[in-house]
Amino acid sequence: MNLEQYTKINNFFIRHSTAFSLLLTANRLLTACGFLLYPLLLLCLLTKKNIAMLISFIAIPALCFLAVTIFRKVVNKKRPYEKLPIQSLIKKDKKGQSFPSRHVFSIFLIATLWFCFWKPVGIFLFIAGVFLAIVSIQCHPQREPGDQGRLCVRPQGLLYPAGKESGKVHTG
Repeated sequence: MNLEQYTKINNFFIRHSTAFSLLLTANRLLTACGFLLYPLLLLCLLTKKNIAMLISFIAIPALCFLAVTIFRKVVNKKRPYEKLPIQSLIKKDKKGQSFPSRHVFSIFLIATLWFCFWKPVGIFLFIAGVFLAIVSIQCHPQREPGDQGRLCVRPQGLLYPAGKESGKVHTG
């Protein structure tokens, strides 16, 4: 985005406080949705005594999150408010590490887990993830639009089995 586009977005939300409140609420609800459903998934696996899947659904996301965190540090992409003379709608003092968004990455990761366990919840979370990516760009102009879609490819999908019956590896 350029300075003119950021200014247009910021001015819209400054002039329309109700729209800004709805945007913040959508951002919080969509983020909370993914993070509340993850422990529920782990609890479901525990109650079904599916210990192998439980362990993999804890270990693999932890490794993926660590990889994304390291990737952010290595790439160290500047935030738009560092490159342009703009004010973020949400005050941030953080420098760099704007790509990829960890909360958007996380909701897609959690959606992948749920999709392996119970497809309807996985599909719901994939849709929520798309909305979260859109809301995140509007709500956090420290990100750029292309950033949110770049890591929605789900490279972790190769690691989760499609199901016991098939014996095949789920490829996303």
